[in-house]
Amino acid sequence: MQIEKIQKNFRMLSMTDFQEFKQAATESIESNMEYLLFGQFSDKANLIEMLTEFTFMLGDTKTDHYGLFEDRKLLGHVAIRQGQGPLGVEIYGWVRKGFHSKGIGELGLNTASAWAFHHKGFNNAMLVTNQQNLPSRAVAEKSGFKPAYITKSSSSPNAQTFVVFYKYSPKIEDLSRRYKVSPLDMMNSPATMYGSTYYLLRSESLLEIYRWPLPPFAEEYSEVHE
Repeated sequence: MQIEKIQKNFRMLSMTDFQEFKQAATESIESNMEYLLFGQFSDKANLIEMLTEFTFMLGDTKTDHYGLFEDRKLLGHVAIRQGQGPLGVEIYGWVRKGFHSKGIGELGLNTASAWAFHHKGFNNAMLVTNQQNLPSRAVAEKSGFKPAYITKSSSSPNAQTFVVFYKYSPKIEDLSRRYKVSPLDMMNSPATMYGSTYYLLRSESLLEIYRWPLPPFAEEYSEVHE
């Protein structure tokens, strides 16, 4: 999917973006129920409830919230927070109604993961999506995320099933090739933090501590990307 050639700006959200965020969120609930059907962003919420939720969202020191804008129009929202382990982040977000299948989701994920890798030095980015949400899964794979395991929302028979994806930084991809170690087995290892400690990736005892504990990804669903 080609991204339309229009000027887009990826930046951190601020309180001055409330009105535009409110408009984009409320009109996109139906097409983004996984991400927007929470808190006070619903078509039944009043202005004060939405403002309170937005203020709380931006005040969360553990999560950075970004917007992908075309001029002043919010096309998508991307959030970045601490992932599984100190060397990874989790990315989640949504695309405004009417802008799906235009490369916006792919652009947002690629921009967010590049920020995490090149500006913050993280090793990996995690993305979680519903197993049955094939369009979101396709966007994840096109953006370089690879499925790692399946998890459920609870132990209930009606629990939702999710696929957890990881994308690795260029450094981790390079170290994986150089030391012939799976990115999953090294992404949380402190040996990847500095050039002077890379040689420890040859240590079987250290690798065993951080080795990925789950079997290779497998599911009954067919391949997502065609």
